[in-house]
Amino acid sequence: MKKRSIILAGMAVLLLALLLAGCGGNSGESSDDITLEQFNRIETGMDYSEVVAILGRSGELFHEAGVTRVYHWEDNSSSALVTVIFVDGEVNATAQVGLD
Repeated sequence: MKKRSIILAGMAVLLLALLLAGCGGNSGESSDDITLEQFNRIETGMDYSEVVAILGRSGELFHEAGVTRVYHWEDNSSSALVTVIFVDGEVNATAQVGLD
C-alpha cells in the first residue's frame, strides 16, 4: 500500500510538471539540446547515472518524498521538458513535452 501511495504521489507530481512545462521560457542557449531519440533510450529500471549518461547532463531535482525523486531536464534551445521519476533509485516513469 505504501509503495502504491509513493507511485501515485510521483505520478501527481509528474502531471503537475507537465502542466507547468509551458510556463518555462527559452534560455537562449543552444548547447546541451535533448532529442526525442535520447528520451526514448531511457528505460524503466535504469539508475540516475545511466539517465545522465544518455541525456548528457545532470537533471534538476524537482521533488523528493521518501524513496521517490522527480528530476527535470530542460532543453536549452526550446521549451521542451523531460521528467523522470525514480523510485528506490530506479526509473519508474518518464514523460516529455515539446520534443520532436
